[in-house]
This record gives sequence, C-alpha cells and structure tokens, in this order.
Amino acid sequence: MLVAKMTSRKAASTLLVASRRALATAPRRSAMPVLAGTKLDPSESFLTGTNATVLEEMYEKYSVDPKICSSILGVIFQNLEADAAPGQAVALSRVNRNKLSSIPASMTAGRDLFTISEDTIKLMALIRAFRHRGHLVAELDPLKIADVTQGGNSYVPIMTSRELEPSYYGFSDADLDREFVVSSELPGPPVRRLREVVEIMRDAYCGKIGVEYRHMLSKDEKVWIASFLESGATPQLSSEEKKEILQDLAKGELFELFLSRKHSTAKRFGLEGGESLIPGLQAMVDRGSQLGVENIILGMPHRGRLNVLANVAGKNIEQVFHEFLPHDDPYGDSYLGSGDVKYHLGTSSARKMRSGNTVKFSLLANPSHLEAVDPVVAGKNSREAVLYGGL
Repeated sequence: MLVAKMTSRKAASTLLVASRRALATAPRRSAMPVLAGTKLDPSESFLTGTNATVLEEMYEKYSVDPKICSSILGVIFQNLEADAAPGQAVALSRVNRNKLSSIPASMTAGRDLFTISEDTIKLMALIRAFRHRGHLVAELDPLKIADVTQGGNSYVPIMTSRELEPSYYGFSDADLDREFVVSSELPGPPVRRLREVVEIMRDAYCGKIGVEYRHMLSKDEKVWIASFLESGATPQLSSEEKKEILQDLAKGELFELFLSRKHSTAKRFGLEGGESLIPGLQAMVDRGSQLGVENIILGMPHRGRLNVLANVAGKNIEQVFHEFLPHDDPYGDSYLGSGDVKYHLGTSSARKMRSGNTVKFSLLANPSHLEAVDPVVAGKNSREAVLYGGL
C-alpha cells in the first residue's frame, strides 16, 4: 500500500510539471488585441485590461451599424477609420471635443477650451484688481495740483497702475473686441466684450469717487456694493439736492477750520479728511425720516464726534465751543463739576428734517474704551423698541 501511494504522488508530480511546461510554451493572448482586418492598435490608451475585450466587441458592432455606439466612441472609431496615427485616436477626439463650435466665433476665434478658460481666469483677475485697488487711481485731484507740482500723480503705485491694464494679463488691442461670459461676475448681459468690462470697472472704481470696501467681512454686503457700483446706476440729483450736499459739506469743513485756528493746541480729534461723513449722515437721517423712522441712536468713536454733535445731532454750537474754555465762566464750578472731556460727550435732540418730519436723534456718550459703547447702543435701542411697541 505504501508503494502504491508513492507511485500515485510521483505520477501527480509528473503531470503538474508537464502542465506547467505546456502553459509556458503556449502562445499568450494579448490584453490589448489587434483585430484582424481593422485599425485597432494596442498603443491606444483605452485598449487596456478588460476594456480591450468590450471595445473589441463594440468596434465589431460599429462596423455593422455606426449608430449603435455612443457619440464619444463614434468619434474615436471615426478617427481610426480616418487613418489616425497609432495611439492618437483618443487625443484627436479630445481636440475635437475642446472646439466649442456652439459658441459664437467672437468668443472662440479658433481657440480651444483651455485657452478660453485661461483667458477667462485672467479677466476675473483684472476685475478683482479693480475692486481691490481701483480706489488708488481714482481722480481725487480735481485741480490737477499733482500734475503741476510733481509732474504727474506720484501717489499711485506703479504696479497698481499696471494691474489695471488689460495688457498686464496678456491681452492685446485685438482682444478688446473679444466676448467673455461674465454672468456670474457683473450685472447686466451675461456676455460682454473686454472693452466694455474695462470701461465698466473704470467708471465704477476709478472715477471722481474712490470706493474701498473689499476688506469687509460680510460677503453679502460686498456683493451688494459691487452690484450697485458696477450696474452704472448713478443717482440723478437735482440742483437743490446738490446745493444741500454742498451746504452740509461746507458746514463740516468750516467747523474744523474754525477749531483748528481758534483752538490749535486743544485735543479735539478732528474730522479733517473725512468731512464727507457729515453730508452722508445727513442724507441717511433725511431718508430714514421719509421712510417713517422716528428714533435714531448712534454710537461713534472720538474722531469727528464734535462735528457730528454740532452739525448732525443738533447740539447747540455755542455749548460745543464753550466746552473748549469752560473756565471762562466764573460760576462754572458751581454747576459744571468735574465733568468729562468734550470728545466723550453725547446729546439727544428732536430734529425737524428737510422732509418736514421730526426725528429724535441720540448720540451716546463714549468712554475711552471705544468698544464699550456697542452694547450700550444695543441696549438703548432695545429699550426704545419695547417702549414704543416695536417688540
């Protein structure tokens, strides 16, 4: 019995060796077949692994009925039938796919998808440059003093000026009439010429008013401001409204000029350079009164507080000036007490607006810890809302 087992094991071993030799000498089937009489070539990238067998069958069916294949496979097989170089059937189909024949020629002009996408990204960078740095080249010198005294506007950084030119991004004069899709970036028509985009951005950010707002944290607020500026909807002001703005601006300017000359050594946190705050606040209060606003509560820092107290909040200007020289009153100590510095004080008044409506205006007192006024404003506002039935 032992001899029989050894004989059977030897036979099995001999059979296994013979099978391995037969497999080694047998011709192997290629995973990337070449069909006899066809132009399928193993160098094509799609003829790999299990794809080869499936595509072999699809090609046979395509030879009988070309409509049976999908459009993508049909293009590949057409390239093969058109004597495409080995390994290039797929590459040629991608080139054909990137040609955007359904888009107007003024946008493509023979360019492929990659070039159009690259140029669109460059256009988005140009738009972003205007939004972030357009205010640096705004026309804020109406008398052209810099042109006379310094031979040009030396306050504009050279790189900023270059970034706002299409040539900085590789666009030529011939590209100015090319069309781009800007539906997600600019209000108005979804497709605009490059020339139109540059004109819109220059009018919005490089005109007589510089607008700097991209540092804001709220995305919704930034989108709203950009849409307003870039829509070109410039407010049409009447002659009377322009005179009112000029009057408010002159009041703010003359107030600071008087204090700088009369009390040149007094600490006052002036509003020089920001006098437009006065007509801006006046316009907000006027418009609010027209919309039914009855109470306005304001908290603000030291800078410009005296100007706002006198020209917006309606505080008696004689009282404001008296606070610079409180010791001129011989009886002041009897009722003034130690008090507080003038740029910490607030006031409340009932103002009759130009529209004829009356608004109660409150400017809250502000300590040196500036942020401390924020919860005070919120608390007073809640109190007013409860008192007048707003909550």
